[in-house]
Amino acid sequence: MLQAILLIFMANLNVNSGERAKKLPNKLAIVWDNSLSGMNRDHTKEWSLLEEYFKTNKNLTVRIYFINNTFEEGKSFKINEGNWSEIKTYLSQVTYDGGTDFSQLESLKEDEILFFTDGLSSFGELKLQWEQPVYTISSSNNVNFNQLKYISNKTGGEFLNISENDPKKEVRKLLYQPLKFLGIESNASLSEIYPSLAQTITQDFVLTGILKGTQTIIKVKFGYGNEMTEMRTITLNAQEQTVKDWEISKFWAQKKLTELEIFEKQNKNEIKNLSRQFGLVSNNMSLMVLENVEDYVRYDITPPAELQTQFNEIVKNRRAEKDERVEDLMNDAERMTETLKQWWKTDYENRPKQYPKPISHSPRRDTLRSQRIEEVVVTENISESRDEAVEVSESDRTIEEVVMTGYASQRKRSCDPIRSSKQGKCK
Repeated sequence: MLQAILLIFMANLNVNSGERAKKLPNKLAIVWDNSLSGMNRDHTKEWSLLEEYFKTNKNLTVRIYFINNTFEEGKSFKINEGNWSEIKTYLSQVTYDGGTDFSQLESLKEDEILFFTDGLSSFGELKLQWEQPVYTISSSNNVNFNQLKYISNKTGGEFLNISENDPKKEVRKLLYQPLKFLGIESNASLSEIYPSLAQTITQDFVLTGILKGTQTIIKVKFGYGNEMTEMRTITLNAQEQTVKDWEISKFWAQKKLTELEIFEKQNKNEIKNLSRQFGLVSNNMSLMVLENVEDYVRYDITPPAELQTQFNEIVKNRRAEKDERVEDLMNDAERMTETLKQWWKTDYENRPKQYPKPISHSPRRDTLRSQRIEEVVVTENISESRDEAVEVSESDRTIEEVVMTGYASQRKRSCDPIRSSKQGKCK
């Protein structure tokens, strides 16, 4: 069975960016992050942004909501002729306390949402229930950009970075709709397409993904808000368009990594795998300087082509050594298991009872000597000459004859060999 051919592609489209005036909302929700980190936002720039906005959208109803550990509804205000002073006074008196839990966000009924936050959820993960356009606004130096861009792109809104950009210019994103990439038409030959979310067109648009096969046609959709106004076609043909000098696969991996980091905790393992495979720097990976092939082996990082053969050889040898160690451990385990099985089968309860054995108190040397002397005495041979008897050493002059019958008591007699030789017996 033939395996399907998988190719990574990159397509560049020359698209002119543009914008159009949008219908301004009559009902606006302001979601204000009043967690402790909210104190670090630049509220002066936030006031400047709202000031410019209400100069254009002068008559509307504004409802305030607060998010920290909980999600709470605040006051409602009626804006007439751009006078928003009551809102400014109300928000200036907010107490900042606690952490941030984006899982507490609730669905809202207003036409649009202005979300003032740094995007850092210290507790729960984001549960986005908002369907209307959400404009995420950051005035802090410590920001989760990926999270804020995800919220705005997912809902058809925009991300406003008023920490780095002039609020008087950023306000235009609240008043106009920019041209956006809205996605592609369904195509079974394509997978892992990035960007996978709606994206504002600011310059030439680049699409990348994985192609199953060698050719296909991609239909790309562009428009304003959620309205498609233009369809562009991309023709892919691997036989005619293949290039060797561009690191297209690394470009694709970087685009995928950017979207994975939106939900960094859930995608931790995939981020790690992707970063190591393509040599990318991410929040979960550090940049390393690898000096030789052993470093690539140690950290399991794919080496450049010139080191690949040596890398494969080292990995092969280490794998063989590991297999040998595993085999030795398995053999030891089998022997231990067999010993355990024999122990388990042994019946220790029915083994014959062992009793203590009698212990002799006489030293072995004395016993042998006694046996030798006893043999002489028992024969009652009294014919030896006196001269022969005299040859008995002085240490043996007194000999104890020991007579034992079973386990009965012992009877001892003293005998002088010299005297016995004269009388012919011992008593």
